[in-house]
Amino acid sequence: MKLVELRPIKTKIIAPGDNLTDVILEGLREEGLKLTDGDVLLIASKAVSAAEGMFIKLSDVSPSLEAKRLAKEVTLDERHVELILRHSEKIYGKVYK
Repeated sequence: MKLVELRPIKTKIIAPGDNLTDVILEGLREEGLKLTDGDVLLIASKAVSAAEGMFIKLSDVSPSLEAKRLAKEVTLDERHVELILRHSEKIYGKVYK
């Protein structure tokens, strides 16, 4: 049986336009680690979003009437609901707070 080892890699704070490959390789070097055949690398979606500049100021979000209606139903901030609606093809259910 093979041993599975999980190791977090500390990197710099990722900014819009950063090359994730370069950031990750630099983090590996600083930790004294090298990737080898069979290694699996997991990258958080938050890191990808940061590199792509996918930040939105909540104060800049204007909720639609649908977002306001849903937000009231599930007791969430209507701006959050608006962002969910913008980035979803279909809503299958709801999570109540």
